[in-house]
Amino acid sequence: MYYYKINYIAGAIATLLVALLIGSLIFIRGRRGKIVKSYFLLMLSIAIFAFGMLLLCIFSNEDYAVFFAKFCHVGVSFVPLFYFCFIIRLMRLENKQKRVIRVGYLLTACFALLSFTPYFVRGVSYKLGLNTTDPGILYPLFILYFISFPAYAHYLAYKSFEKLSDIGKKQIKYVTIAGTFGLSAGGLIFFTVYGINIPVLGPLALYFIAASNLFVAIATYTARLMGVEVIKRRTLIFSLMYSSIVGGFVALIFIIQRSLSLHINLNRWILPVTSLFIITVFIRPLEHILARATDAVLYQRGYDYMSTLKNVARGMTLVTDTKKLLKVMVRFISKEVRIAGCSVYIYNKTVNSYILEVTQGFRNHEIVNNVDADSPFIKWLIEKKEPLNSKNVLSWIQSERIFPQKFLLKRTLEQIRITMQKTGASLCVPSFLRGEMIGFLALGEKLSGERYTTDDLSLLSTLSSNAAIAFENARMYEELKARIDKLDHLYKEEHTLFIDAASAFSVAIDSKDGYNNTHASKLSNYAAATTKELEKLLSYINFTKDFYETLHIASLLHDVGKIGIPDKILTKKSKLTKKEREALKQHTIIGERILSPIKEIEGTFDIIRHHHENFDGTGYPDGLKGNEIPMASRIITVCNVYDEMTSERPYRKPIKKEAALKELENGKSIQFDPVIVDAFIMASKNFSSSIT
Repeated sequence: MYYYKINYIAGAIATLLVALLIGSLIFIRGRRGKIVKSYFLLMLSIAIFAFGMLLLCIFSNEDYAVFFAKFCHVGVSFVPLFYFCFIIRLMRLENKQKRVIRVGYLLTACFALLSFTPYFVRGVSYKLGLNTTDPGILYPLFILYFISFPAYAHYLAYKSFEKLSDIGKKQIKYVTIAGTFGLSAGGLIFFTVYGINIPVLGPLALYFIAASNLFVAIATYTARLMGVEVIKRRTLIFSLMYSSIVGGFVALIFIIQRSLSLHINLNRWILPVTSLFIITVFIRPLEHILARATDAVLYQRGYDYMSTLKNVARGMTLVTDTKKLLKVMVRFISKEVRIAGCSVYIYNKTVNSYILEVTQGFRNHEIVNNVDADSPFIKWLIEKKEPLNSKNVLSWIQSERIFPQKFLLKRTLEQIRITMQKTGASLCVPSFLRGEMIGFLALGEKLSGERYTTDDLSLLSTLSSNAAIAFENARMYEELKARIDKLDHLYKEEHTLFIDAASAFSVAIDSKDGYNNTHASKLSNYAAATTKELEKLLSYINFTKDFYETLHIASLLHDVGKIGIPDKILTKKSKLTKKEREALKQHTIIGERILSPIKEIEGTFDIIRHHHENFDGTGYPDGLKGNEIPMASRIITVCNVYDEMTSERPYRKPIKKEAALKELENGKSIQFDPVIVDAFIMASKNFSSSIT
């Protein structure tokens, strides 16, 4: 039975190291969320149990043994509760189980306190070759509590299994393995407590607990790092190396202390304190060394999976040009995976083929520019929706095996091999979007000569899926841009047509009013020139393109309301009567009313209505004054009066330019905005004789 004691001591050390090291590592390096905290508390309670069990096995003094037995049971009292909390938090069921958690805390506190009473731990006796707890009258209730809480947690997890994501289902699998190991270990220890020997498995109980801790750690890391396979293996290897080195160091210190205590009267705390100091100093450098060593074990040229995905995803989302997007992806894959070449083929519906869009590398290989969509190669990719390796195809041909679930003849496999050879591909990765294959990646051999690993395939498949989405977004952006450009072109054509129509309309109005058919066009030119000079005078004003456009349209249509004025009034050579003048004044209101159905030029309505308002408020139709009058109306007023004075009318001859400018000067602050008059006079210096 000495076999029990040796394995219990070794298993307790292994459990203690795994619980403390991995628990602390995940807690320190994790996100400190509820899942990680639950895991840390679970590992801490297991570590207390393992430490108590180790001391119980080592010390033969009965008083010490009883104390360590009670200490051990305090730790194990928390295990069912923390395991339950870990499971439900991992599965996001915490809010529905708050009452159960409260009951768990109550039971845990009761059993922890009862550990120091004979109702739970009566004492210690020598059974199966080691010191073992003598169970009290309430011990069977503790066993029931120990089994029921984890069992209920797994029941809840499996009840919601179908609703879980793929990652969640993987977590359940790992936790189930951990729970199986944990409950098996607990059962074996309970048999030992009652002096029942389970051959072979009995002494291995604490090893099962260490294994359980590792699987719970994998489930925790899966929750934190999105279930990436390479991270799980990295964690496992790192943990084993870490535990081995630190465990070996602790074991060495333990042996040295036992050896020295036999020959020298040495204080028993000196070596443990010294070793703790050494571990504290060298723990971080050791961690970095082991991390690099772990990478070397896993892969010769490692890359951070998540960082890689984030970098390329960020690059792809910023590109809205499909050609540039494909170049970014090809350049990235060639650099990260280190391959001889990389090409992208995109489906072209017009020719029903996959066309070569971008390629890099393949310097000594002439690759085809298109692959027929009805070829066996394309049909295989569409059928299987997974990467295709040329070495696998060659292996199937050579062994003449029938391909799984699809009875392909050797000839068909040969056609697939030839197509891959023509594309230069050692590996082909399809890209799907909404169930349709929009393209595929053709990747050459690795420069290192190695085969593509499962991590490579996982990375490339994810990139291919992301690229399909990014490519579709870029293509939609290009189509949208093309439509916008087309609409913009149509708008410009319609706008030009509208301006031409407005110009023709203004000519008709000028003819009706007795002008020489150029009044509106000259007014528009005057207004534009005046506005430019106004910007020079008033540095704080910067008129927009829309303002100039609105001013131009309003200038052409400012007198459109004269359509509603009788010709006898417009062409009368003698002075108008008061009634006729009042009728003429209505043309601004009539003009606004005529144009009101045309919503596209509603910005001109107020301008046309108020282009006969005076700066001092004596104008019409609303008697506005000063800045109450729209800026464009004030500009048109000055330009309109000037052109009237310098143009021949049915009732008078034109006056000279200098006299007209003098009249404008005299009308400052009365009829006209003084600043606009100054701007007009400055602009008039550049008026050509043809205009004036």
